[in-house]
Amino acid sequence: MHLRASILMSSSRVSVLKIPMMTSNAIPLAIYGQHTIDLITWFYLGFEDGSKTGPSCILILTSDTEVDRRVGSKLIFETHICNFEVLIEASRNVLTFDEGKAIATALITAASRFNSDSLIPIFAELTSSFDSIISDSALRVRSVIAGNQLTFLDWINFVPQCVVARTLNGYQCFAVKKITFEMRKMISNAEIQLKMSDVMLHQGFIVVGGGTFIAAIPSRNM
Repeated sequence: MHLRASILMSSSRVSVLKIPMMTSNAIPLAIYGQHTIDLITWFYLGFEDGSKTGPSCILILTSDTEVDRRVGSKLIFETHICNFEVLIEASRNVLTFDEGKAIATALITAASRFNSDSLIPIFAELTSSFDSIISDSALRVRSVIAGNQLTFLDWINFVPQCVVARTLNGYQCFAVKKITFEMRKMISNAEIQLKMSDVMLHQGFIVVGGGTFIAAIPSRNM
């Protein structure tokens, strides 16, 4: 099977590819024969009624070099049925609103402390999409922000791996360095690798872990 893809977004370590399709496709599992490129996540877009974008499969890839992800390159994806070849033939510099928000959501669920550094350039380009996610779904929560620690008070039910928050350079994904939990007080303390003064947590943030996330806006700082 031969398919053609366009580049929706690209940085030094991450590329987002779009493959137009008329019907659903076999689920991509990995990239065949490439040990330097990882398939971070994928999703279908545009199959729902009333969608403003055509049906497509969006693939998010990461690697240490752009050579194998540039226009003219070919990639082979493994699936549970067969392999399919993708030719990267064009670049697009304008994302639709739906594409941007879907990519931002997919990146959040795929983020972990192991890949957060490589995703930072792409996160910074999706500021309006992350703003939309926070404004649409954020909970008003009790949080304590002090030093380089963010304390969650009785509203989180998973182990956080990353915190996505706005900075002066757009949104960034910060790995959680240390997490502690006090059962008696139902308090989780997450220490992230930056100075809290560099981050605009009061505007909202997203806590990520285990393939899920919670968007939150602090109701007060203590």
